[in-house]
Amino acid sequence: MANTKIPNVNLSTSVNTWRTRFNQLLDSVGEVNSMTTTAGPVADAINELDSDLFGSGGGRAKTGLVTTAKNIQDAINELDSDIGARPHTTLTTTAKTLTAAVNELDSDLFGSGGGRAKTGLVTTAKNFQAAIKELDSDIGARPHTTLATTAKTLTAAINELDSDIGARPHTTLATTAKTLTAAVNELDSDIGTRPHTTLTTIAKTLTAAVNELDSDIGVRPHTNLSTTAKTLTGAINELDSDLFGANGGNAKSELVTTAKNVVAAINELDSDIGARPHTNLETTAKTVTAAINELDSDIGARPHTTLTTTAKTLTAAINEHETDIGNMTFTGLSASNISAAIRELRTELGDHSALTTTANTNTVAAINELDSDLGTRTSLATVTKTSIVSAINELNSTIALLDSNLSNATIGALSDLTTTEKGTVVGAINEIDARLINVYNSSGSLLN
Repeated sequence: MANTKIPNVNLSTSVNTWRTRFNQLLDSVGEVNSMTTTAGPVADAINELDSDLFGSGGGRAKTGLVTTAKNIQDAINELDSDIGARPHTTLTTTAKTLTAAVNELDSDLFGSGGGRAKTGLVTTAKNFQAAIKELDSDIGARPHTTLATTAKTLTAAINELDSDIGARPHTTLATTAKTLTAAVNELDSDIGTRPHTTLTTIAKTLTAAVNELDSDIGVRPHTNLSTTAKTLTGAINELDSDLFGANGGNAKSELVTTAKNVVAAINELDSDIGARPHTNLETTAKTVTAAINELDSDIGARPHTTLTTTAKTLTAAINEHETDIGNMTFTGLSASNISAAIRELRTELGDHSALTTTANTNTVAAINELDSDLGTRTSLATVTKTSIVSAINELNSTIALLDSNLSNATIGALSDLTTTEKGTVVGAINEIDARLINVYNSSGSLLN
């Protein structure tokens, strides 16, 4: 049906009628300057409104509206009916107008400033209805009898977990991050990528591995722990204190073994200690602890004030003796240690008990005895007085000279003696003296 507001003209219409009908058309269109659209021309303004209603490119109400009504006015009335009567006092939001209430919900959904479901939802679905269905599928069928919480409804279970989690902010979290999400992400990074093939447990999932370790740890309370503390944390802290002192420590930085964890370090030391039983120990005791106690008893009580060294600790005293002993270079000896060197010198010196001196218990006393028998060298009548050997050599030279002079000049050659003894003049004289007859005078006195 033709729009009665738009006048009809044709070629037979008079100019005056044209004027009248054109004015009617202007009246129907209205004042263009009073339009609130950005576009000025009527057609552009209509396109602008069409774009605002249906998006870029425009559209048709009949196909674009999702309401039952397929024209704008009826669709608005339909939505108005759905919205309900004003004022909206039954709204559960703080705001009681639709726009403010929507903004309030938008802020609740996406945070300060609001957001968009399409970009803000982390679900695969990007609208609320589909996202809710997706989450509902993830949550599972009701009732939630498989929940590990005491409560069996999601809200009550969440409240129960919230109570377990504690008050915000989470300043007591041991992670660097202090919010649950960031802390979980931090722990997730620490836990590492899945699957956990590097776990040393038989189970390769965290839950199963934890259950496996829980089974290994045993039932609570841990009354059979040999530590004073009866909780794992307390017992570990107690052992840590026993291992590293009052404030605990770090095996990696404090162990002097090649291995840097306690188990590997113990295995390393066990290898160094050797196989059991320790039958090759030189102590009477044949276990390491008893042998150490035996040696400790032999060493004596601390502090070692009875040591005759200046140092009063074993290490320092040994170092002091080491300095006194000097290096292990034994010039002129084949021995390479002190014990062997002493035995070598003993062999070279001989057995002191075989000494012909009165003193025969030690070499020094025997030498002193001989020195006393020899007398003072400065009292020698020889020219040389520095040594006995030199003095004897001097006398030997003098005697030889004297013997040579006497033999050649006065006494003659010993071989010319008619006595049986021809070795020395003294021997020959003694032989003649033995042959002589004693001559006495009349009074009985010996004359010769």
